[in-house]
Amino acid sequence: MLEVLNDAERSALGAADAVNSLLDALRAHLKEVTSNTVAHVELERDASKQLQGAAMEAANRGMRFINACMRMNEEMQQLPQLTAQVKELGRKVDEFESQLNRLVPR
Repeated sequence: MLEVLNDAERSALGAADAVNSLLDALRAHLKEVTSNTVAHVELERDASKQLQGAAMEAANRGMRFINACMRMNEEMQQLPQLTAQVKELGRKVDEFESQLNRLVPR
């Protein structure tokens, strides 16, 4: 009977060692998974910060472009008036040249 009791004790110790080994392995895997999860979350955070920064920069550049186009459009509104002035100046130069040709023979 003592032999049976010793066998049972050895079996229990073996099972306890196996459970401890299993728990140690699970603990190590859990630590690795947790570490990987933290690294992944940090990577996602950093990527989203970079994306947000790039999006903000693109939006700012877009607004500067739009503002430049609006300023150019305002300046272009003066173009018809300037065109008319240049045409009038050309007409006056032609008129002056015509009168000069009449006054000064060649």
